[in-house]
Amino acid sequence: MVRVCLLRDAGISEQRARALITAVDQEFDPYGIDVAIVWIRPWQRPGFTMSAIMRDLAPRPLEPPCDRLVAMV
Repeated sequence: MVRVCLLRDAGISEQRARALITAVDQEFDPYGIDVAIVWIRPWQRPGFTMSAIMRDLAPRPLEPPCDRLVAMV
């Protein structure tokens, strides 16, 4: 199991975020990997470039029990 924590930009609804992770979970089924959402939080994107977004995300600690932090823009 991969436990994913999601940060979602204002343009992504919580319903859409869940639908995207559900689709990823289904794609991983043949490999025996389950993808579970730990939490979804609103996130204000710090900019529109990859470097601006990564400057915000890279220093964030990975909170237990999250295995991955995903930002949806």
